[in-house]
Amino acid sequence: IWSATPCAMGWWSEPRRGGDLAAALAIACCTGHGQVAVMEPYQESAGLTNMAVACLAQSPDGSLWIGTDNGLFSFDGFRIRREVTPPAAGPGITDLEADAFGRLWVATETGLFLRRENGGVAHWSAVVRPDGVGLGVEGKQRLTVDARGNVFAMDRRSRLWTVAVPPANPPRLEASLVAMPAFEPFHGAYDAAGGPIRAIGTALWFGCGGGLCRWQDGRLQAWGPGRGLPVDTWASVVAARDGGLWARGVTHLARLSPGSDRFESVDA
Repeated sequence: IWSATPCAMGWWSEPRRGGDLAAALAIACCTGHGQVAVMEPYQESAGLTNMAVACLAQSPDGSLWIGTDNGLFSFDGFRIRREVTPPAAGPGITDLEADAFGRLWVATETGLFLRRENGGVAHWSAVVRPDGVGLGVEGKQRLTVDARGNVFAMDRRSRLWTVAVPPANPPRLEASLVAMPAFEPFHGAYDAAGGPIRAIGTALWFGCGGGLCRWQDGRLQAWGPGRGLPVDTWASVVAARDGGLWARGVTHLARLSPGSDRFESVDA
């Protein structure tokens, strides 16, 4: 379990089935009640020179990437180090997505960038629109990668883009708009101004209007009150282990069971 707030960072381990260890990283501001965790802090002395943590992402090899308002950091389980980013990226990291192909997608205040390693050397590519302007991705959960490596991003105007990644490492990658029917832009709120967009299996889920939309096999389908999903600011979408789907709104929690075409509200 990984979590982040702009306070003190630490980790703890606990036994799991099979005798392995689960490492958990947390950032805590104050002492809570009920559950007690013994934490080892990772602050400036460990290499984290900026404590305003905005986002976290974990690579398949276990490395943790830390996005802050003043740069990108990595954590190998022992020490945190600052990573060099392109000058055009600027210091402010707003979102991170580590995919199954060893790539790191970095959204900054200036645009979207891809980091790949070849022979231990980092290579960066800026993602641009067809007109050459950097692709702006704003807010949380506006970037996702599906199981086939297809990358999707939602820009500031609620337009959906995809990026083709060649084997080489060009300085620029051109994004293209996904050809789909028009949909109502996401209704944001103070705590969910830009989300969500999430690739789950072969489907792409994203917030549209006061509900959710699914893009799959060239077909756009919307969920709202008529399909059991109350009007809300749906801020997060998560895949369930059984193939279902969970959605969290500002005031509601809902679940879509495997094979069903209707959401069910869940008391929480």
